[in-house]
Amino acid sequence: LKGTPWPRGAWACRPRNLGAMADLEVSEEATAFSYIDYQALMLCLGASICACLFAVELAVRRFQVLPLIFPGMFHMNARRFFFFGYDITDAQVGKVIRGEAKMMIRLSVCVVLSYLWQHCVLETTQSVGIEFPVDRCNEGGDCFASELHFTTLFNRQHEAINCNLQVPFPRRMVVSCIKFVKPDASAWLMHLAIAHSVTQLEFKCFEILVWIAGNSPVMRHSLAVLVIASFVILVGLFFGEVINEFLSSWLSFVMSMSLPVFFHCVYKSGRNLESLYRDEAERVHRSIEEHLETALADMEAEFESRSVSLTEKVDSGTLSPHLRVPKREEWNGLWNTDNFRQVLYTWKS
Repeated sequence: LKGTPWPRGAWACRPRNLGAMADLEVSEEATAFSYIDYQALMLCLGASICACLFAVELAVRRFQVLPLIFPGMFHMNARRFFFFGYDITDAQVGKVIRGEAKMMIRLSVCVVLSYLWQHCVLETTQSVGIEFPVDRCNEGGDCFASELHFTTLFNRQHEAINCNLQVPFPRRMVVSCIKFVKPDASAWLMHLAIAHSVTQLEFKCFEILVWIAGNSPVMRHSLAVLVIASFVILVGLFFGEVINEFLSSWLSFVMSMSLPVFFHCVYKSGRNLESLYRDEAERVHRSIEEHLETALADMEAEFESRSVSLTEKVDSGTLSPHLRVPKREEWNGLWNTDNFRQVLYTWKS
């Protein structure tokens, strides 16, 4: 082995008994594109997401699309905007509710575009370990390796891997594999249908969970716990290298991070719905009190007129003097009790 040249352009392990390892170098024939080229393509994904979000913002600001997207939650009637039957056209809470619904639309746009990009344009996967990405190389993907270190985020040391020499890595590495998806009309149609179904499922779950959260304090408290717990668990498991295989692509990362945002939107919308319930109940209670006070005033006026008439009849001998008319204080005492039939019977007599 003393005069044998080591292979260049790939990870190559020297014999284990020597205790040495070969370095990783770049080979022009290792990958079809460089890592910078692929990052430029990922930048196109980010630009397309930003463009779609801009178009969505224009649509939701200029047109009333929320009743079309969330028909069970919003509806329009006589140029008034209703949220589960409550008028939120001029209320401050209405702006917050519409803002949370718009956030759900933005979240769905990011998830759907990431899904379509992953399965229809450019497939990306990432793994951490010493295993060589044999499956990805056999599928025709271009793989790049970088050290599992925080400084990799700044120095961008991603070296191309030669798939012809499939040997394990000498230490733990972050392996990123990228592959262009072969154009297929049937596959595109299938993924479009899946993206549409996932979007409709997300919107319908949002409507149902908001309705439940608005009526159940336990559900609201559970959502508040889930917002914090889901984020902390995902971050902890990711840095603990437990779910590296699950978070192996940009799509997986977007879907995982969208979960806390989804719970947060549901929690805030449910809390606003509960405040609308409370305001409506207070308004109805005040209305009932006002009507009862008005009715009581009318009854008191009628009672006073009847009492004067009865007194005159007793004085004239038309009625028996044993008939006693309740005084005003007695009337108020009866009114303040729960025996409403006795009050009505006394007034009628």
